[in-house]
Amino acid sequence: MNIVFIVLLAGGLCALFGLRLLGGVNGARSSGREGGLHEGEVVLNPGPWGRVVCSSVYLEAPAELLEQFPMPNTATYWVLEGFSEVGFRALLVKAGLGGEAVAKLGAPENMRADEGALVVSVPVAELESITPEERAVIYRELAKSERNTYHKDPVFISSGDVGEWFRNSGVRPELEEKIRRLCYPRGDGLAFSDVSALLGYAESDSEARQLFRLCSRTRALIARLRVDAGADHAALREYWSNQFHFRESLPLLDSFLESEAVELDVSHLMPAGGRKLLYSFPTLGTAAGGRLPDCHWTSLNFFSAVPQDLYRDTRMATSKVLESYVRVEGAWRFGDVLMFVEAQTGGALHSCVYLADDLVFTKNGDNLLTPWILVRISDLKQVYFSDRDGTVQAYRRKVDLEPVASGS
Repeated sequence: MNIVFIVLLAGGLCALFGLRLLGGVNGARSSGREGGLHEGEVVLNPGPWGRVVCSSVYLEAPAELLEQFPMPNTATYWVLEGFSEVGFRALLVKAGLGGEAVAKLGAPENMRADEGALVVSVPVAELESITPEERAVIYRELAKSERNTYHKDPVFISSGDVGEWFRNSGVRPELEEKIRRLCYPRGDGLAFSDVSALLGYAESDSEARQLFRLCSRTRALIARLRVDAGADHAALREYWSNQFHFRESLPLLDSFLESEAVELDVSHLMPAGGRKLLYSFPTLGTAAGGRLPDCHWTSLNFFSAVPQDLYRDTRMATSKVLESYVRVEGAWRFGDVLMFVEAQTGGALHSCVYLADDLVFTKNGDNLLTPWILVRISDLKQVYFSDRDGTVQAYRRKVDLEPVASGS
């Protein structure tokens, strides 16, 4: 069996805040109640899962959790591993900066050597003068260092609409233009990395903390199953019970199908463990074992009545998949584990659990400030494959391939 994700990238791509998906739901939106939809709702493609409707919500880390983290410095520093002063200036030229900008950013007084890296102090005025296209080139290089936390793992605005980030946030309107000028293209969306500069715009300590919390903002989807007249109830029962290998949700689903109700939150069709975690952030207690749950822990524990913390260990997570899963090439189904595999290395950049169409359950990174959410595969592809080639591969539990006794 050719398991290509044997090399799991320890720690994933996510640092303090991890990769957050911001922006509206991809796909066509309703402008009113046409077709029984509310404004902003999107219907997934039809399939054996039935008719699933999604809408967006925004989650922010609890204030008491954020208090456990030190506020970043408001000064901006770039760390370039293995760079000399000459190499840094060459990078600026490659990015398209003019001679005057190169001279100001590359002034000797702005640079110092530190543990094999070049550390550059960036004045706010020079930071703001960089164009989005120039910023994308520079920040692609900065993302190679773990020391550039927010360049390696930026806020990702999948829709390209900065206004979505500020929706109902209570942040001063004039800050939106500041953020817009500091965003840069990444794939089909936008990214934002200048958290330190953002905090520097704050007019008070309380506003700085409000902005810091804003940087934890994560877009999640609420998905609801809607049953129209004439829907195939037998097919729905078979799909959401994973062809009857997962019976936990059947009593509720049967009651729903037999009632006059027309809408059921998809979270109620998930195993109890997933339902408990969904839309929540980890607690400080979850770090007691030395490592927080990540995407692989989340994926492998989806059907577990008692979560197995052993899967926080990348080596043991790999062993579990080798022993208990097989790769599937056909249609994906509820409960399959999807791996986002980098083409060049064969490493798994991310994993998630398939629900329906391109809707998945996941957690981005082993950190406190990213929650468990529902998100679309198309959004995840923008994040993980924006600057590299890769594929999404499905793996299914061997037990789900075994026949189920009749009469289920």
